[in-house]
Amino acid sequence: MKKLIAIFFTVFIASSLGQAQEIEWYSWKDGYKLAKEENKKMLVFAQTDWCHWCKRMEDKTFNNDEIYPTINNDFIAIKFNVEQKGTLKYEGKEYSAMELISKLTNNEFRGIPATLFFDAKTSDNVLEVGFLTPEELTPLLKKYSKEI
Repeated sequence: MKKLIAIFFTVFIASSLGQAQEIEWYSWKDGYKLAKEENKKMLVFAQTDWCHWCKRMEDKTFNNDEIYPTINNDFIAIKFNVEQKGTLKYEGKEYSAMELISKLTNNEFRGIPATLFFDAKTSDNVLEVGFLTPEELTPLLKKYSKEI
């Protein structure tokens, strides 16, 4: 019986260690506040629940073993549904999700999926529209973690 329990715990620990890591996604409210507090850049992933390419980017790009550690270390990641209900606060004003993403991108928002690199302190931003592979996103992460 003791051997059986020991085997169970060994398998359990091994499987826990082998589980895929993932990006720590925040809501707009929590992520924006945290980015300002920690003086970190934001990666805002503009998407919807029904978007095929958004889901592909989540599955193939953001779950890549080289992508998620960089995002978790260098950015505050915000999953931003452009169709979400309610209002969101930014600089003391309230906006719908679509109004806010347009404001954050200086009215350059053109569709989903979109990846916005945003500096919460300065409001400087860079918008990348469309599906990005891990190979396309990697140099952008390196570049925009240092400059925006």
